[in-house]
Parts: sequence; C-alpha cells; structure tokens
Amino acid sequence: MNQSLFSNRTGYFRITVYPFCIVLLLWQAVPGFTGEASEPTLQSLSLFPPKIDLRGTNKSHQLLVIGEYSDGLGRDLTANVAFEISQPEIAVLDETGQLHAKANGAFIVTAQSGDKTCQTEVTVSEFDQEKPFHFARDLATILTRYGCNSTQCHGSIKGRGGFKLSNNAFHPQEDYRWITEGGTFQVLTADAAGEKIPRIDRQDPAKSLLLLKPTESVPHEGGKHFTEDSAAYQTIAEWIRRDAPFGTPAEADRVRIERIEVFPGKSF
Repeated sequence: MNQSLFSNRTGYFRITVYPFCIVLLLWQAVPGFTGEASEPTLQSLSLFPPKIDLRGTNKSHQLLVIGEYSDGLGRDLTANVAFEISQPEIAVLDETGQLHAKANGAFIVTAQSGDKTCQTEVTVSEFDQEKPFHFARDLATILTRYGCNSTQCHGSIKGRGGFKLSNNAFHPQEDYRWITEGGTFQVLTADAAGEKIPRIDRQDPAKSLLLLKPTESVPHEGGKHFTEDSAAYQTIAEWIRRDAPFGTPAEADRVRIERIEVFPGKSF
C-alpha cells in the first residue's frame, strides 16, 4: 500500500493507493481468461514413410510417428507409441522405431497412442541375396550417423587421438586408408606417423578398434555410440569379415539418395 500527503489552501488530505485492487480489475477485464492453460489434445497420428520396400540382406528402416495436436503443432511420438507388426516372423522393431527385416514377405506396421492409430505397408524382398559392400555407401554413412566424423570428433582439422576422418565422409578414400592401414595423423602432411596398425582385424573382426571403441569395450574419449547387437555393429563386423572391400563405382551407384524430407512439413 502506498500513501501520499497533498495540501491545498484549506488543509491537508491523504490519498491511499491499493495496488491489489488494480491487479484484480485487470484480471477480470480479460475475456475468457481462466488462469490455467489448457493442454492440447491429440487429434491424429501419421506414420512415415507410408510405404517401405526393403531389398537385400539385413536391411533396416527408421520409422517416424508424428502426432497432430489441437494447437496445430505436430510432435514426434515415435518413442511414445505402441508398435505392432502383423507378421513378426518377417521383421522386428527396436525401441527407437528402427525396423529390421528377418525374411522375405509383406506385413503391416501399426502404431497406436490411446484411441488413435496409423499404419504403414512394408515389403521385404531379396533377403537371401547378399549385395556387394561399398565403403562410402555402407560404412561412411554409419560414421556420419554416429558423429564419428564430425568436427567435434575425428572429423576435426587435427582429428582426435591420432585418428583422422574427413568431415562427414567428404573424402571416403582417405577415410578408408586411415581405417585399413592405420597410423597416427599429422597436421600439414598426408604421411602417417609411428607404426601403422590397422583399425580393423580381418582375422578376428570383434577385436577391431573400429568396433571396440564405439562400444566402449576399450576406453574411448568419444563415449559409447552403439552396442554389439546393433545394426551398425553387425554391418561393420560383416564388412570386415568380407575382407573390408572399398567397392567399385558401380556398387556405389546402385543406390543413390533421391531426396531428403523433413517431418513435420509445417510447424509453428
């Protein structure tokens, strides 16, 4: 409460101001204001992509579930929905929404949250046909996905721990050389220092540093990136078992990125 004295020719008078009354009037002057924000409600679910075609051995695909809410926003609900596969003998889903094929066939994936559901159609073919490896397509993409070749890790100008990769696999042939031949990276020269010890073990793939480091089976400054039962681990191990080929241009051109999409397409 604030008080002030004022005077005129006949004497003094006092004015008292009550801030609380002013606040109360402002509160009541806002139409429809209740003091509590209403929670947006889920209106519908969408599963992306709406149709999936998996070809080849050990193929996988990431699913994305977007929930449309009453406030007009789309939210990623992939980790918060219940998934169901109509033919579980053909494929399996992990906790991140990654779909892994196990056999040829067709099935439906259903995602559910409350009373809202959505579906996608999946076809698996050529599962028993091994495709040739190509380093840039099959291995470099794993290094990029897990940030191994980012500027915060081995993709920096100086590399890290003597191991250098090109930023985001921009030079896959150089990355291949550092992985398969080994050596310690030096700034301002393409020559490796010290003894060249490959970061893969063709005789015993499980003993490869390329697998031991990201699983933290041995100390790794960059931390743990994936587990031994992950698709990334299995792909790298199989590549090493097949004598770690770089691959031919024809194999690299067999699969190309046609477009990139961001979901949801509209947000606020």
